[in-house]
Amino acid sequence: MDTDTIQLLLILILFVLGMLSLFLITHPRGNRKSNTLLGILLLSWSLMLLDSLAIISGWTVSHTRLAFWTNQLFLVIGPLLYLYTRSVLHPHFRLRAVDLWHLLPFVLILGATQIGWQSLPADIRLEAVKTAYTMREDWLGGLILIIQAQFGIYLWLAFRELKRYSLQLKNNYSRGDQINLPWLRFFLWGILIVVGIGALQNLMRFLTDSNQGYEWSILISGFALLTFFVWFTLKALRQPEIFSGLPPLTPPPSERSMTEAEQASLRALADRLQSYMQEHQAFLQPDLSLKALAVQLSVSPRDLSQAINRILGQSFFDYINQHRITLAQQKIAKAEDPKITVLEIMYEVGFQSKSSFNTAFKKFTGMTPTQWKAQTQHAE
Repeated sequence: MDTDTIQLLLILILFVLGMLSLFLITHPRGNRKSNTLLGILLLSWSLMLLDSLAIISGWTVSHTRLAFWTNQLFLVIGPLLYLYTRSVLHPHFRLRAVDLWHLLPFVLILGATQIGWQSLPADIRLEAVKTAYTMREDWLGGLILIIQAQFGIYLWLAFRELKRYSLQLKNNYSRGDQINLPWLRFFLWGILIVVGIGALQNLMRFLTDSNQGYEWSILISGFALLTFFVWFTLKALRQPEIFSGLPPLTPPPSERSMTEAEQASLRALADRLQSYMQEHQAFLQPDLSLKALAVQLSVSPRDLSQAINRILGQSFFDYINQHRITLAQQKIAKAEDPKITVLEIMYEVGFQSKSSFNTAFKKFTGMTPTQWKAQTQHAE
């Protein structure tokens, strides 16, 4: 395969990453901390690819001392991805001095490799640069494995942060789509897939002696990277609000033991909540949140969350949706007009998404709304 194709692909990727990183770092609106972290992540990735382009194009043959300066930047991709995820999910996120420890492996490996590289004779550096594209030394395979394992750990930490936030989300909102989390989940999975394809590319490098197979793997990896970041750019243009950050959530209730007085107070609040729900049917409000309901009851969101979690034994999400499903069951069973559809009832009880309604209905009744309707009609 002609390396010109690979060079052209790398140039396209560098253009997309460069423009997107420049936009994120300089854009004055939205969540500045998150956007800056993501911009630095993309800039680091582009610099890493620039090093590869310099090697493949032969530029480093004439500038051997400038070779291999940025290929260790993959060691900062994982930490930046983790810190970015935290900054998106936690509006009050602040970078601390202790966060700099995440960059220690990069600093140590960059320092060690560059000290060793710059001390080599010119002819050895030249030979290494010429063979870098096809190098298959065991030590290189081991280093790549360590670097990718480090990235895997940070990606796991990012997914763990997302899972924790998703659990907190259920204690704050009655609709899963009130917070735009799917794009962040998709972004993390996209990064995982792109890096996974890159890992297969490196595997091809060491499993075959054929440069052609390795070149094809580079091409596939490059197209995957380009496709993903073009998608991300289009997503940013169509939904700029994804860079605005997320609202703060009420922290989960404390797990500490409560005094009898605290338990009595929460039980009283739970009883009051139950009465309020029966009388005012606040669950019919499609966008009902924990904070909004707390305002209606003139209590703090934390106390209300504790009453629902620790006394009633449910998340806010399940508590509200169970009330909605109970009313939906009644409306389906007592519908005098057979022309009334399940979809109409779905909107009447506060749901805005058919998939969310079906999922909740099956969770609390063991069957779909259509099955429930058929059963009630058959019973009559």
